[in-house]
Amino acid sequence: MKKSLVFATMIAIGFYGCAGGARYIDTASTEYVSAGLDLNDIKGAAKESLESLYKSGYFNRIDFNKPVVLAVSDFINDTTIKLDMEQITARIVEELQNSGKFLITRAISGSGGSTDRMIDRSRDARNDEEYNQDSVVEKGAKLAVSASLSGKVGQRITKVGSDQRVDYFFKIEIVDTKTGLLAWSKTIDISKMSSGNTSVW
Repeated sequence: MKKSLVFATMIAIGFYGCAGGARYIDTASTEYVSAGLDLNDIKGAAKESLESLYKSGYFNRIDFNKPVVLAVSDFINDTTIKLDMEQITARIVEELQNSGKFLITRAISGSGGSTDRMIDRSRDARNDEEYNQDSVVEKGAKLAVSASLSGKVGQRITKVGSDQRVDYFFKIEIVDTKTGLLAWSKTIDISKMSSGNTSVW
């Protein structure tokens, strides 16, 4: 009995130690703010960008019966922070796909998106006797890109007395790949004040 009690206590201590006293917080909470870019900043930028897009003439001219084939192109990180650029675009891409006016291609992408290797690998089955050739993807099935989503995240740090002001900007745009013309763009500013001793990373 004594050994069982000791064992159970060790397990409990182990779990607590692994947890490190961590706890869940509301993802919408603004109580814990860093000088860097956090989840709320990314979500807010995505929301503001989409609101701008949905009000634009470009979006409203798109026919639901002829959705735009959109590729996620390059998203440049011009900050001192290590950012996962696909995380920046993920929420925007999901909303665009769900709007019914865009088809997101994974056959081609830049630094802000990802490609699905299975798209090309599935075509290796052509002329392979192990596959039923009637089930193999025929040539010419891929849809060409008609628009490109790209952007940039920038940063500027300014000393204000003993504190520092950190300004970020999110620039997001859609380009018509046929004409090369800018179809829509939005720039969002985020500014924060922090202690001059705070690292922005």
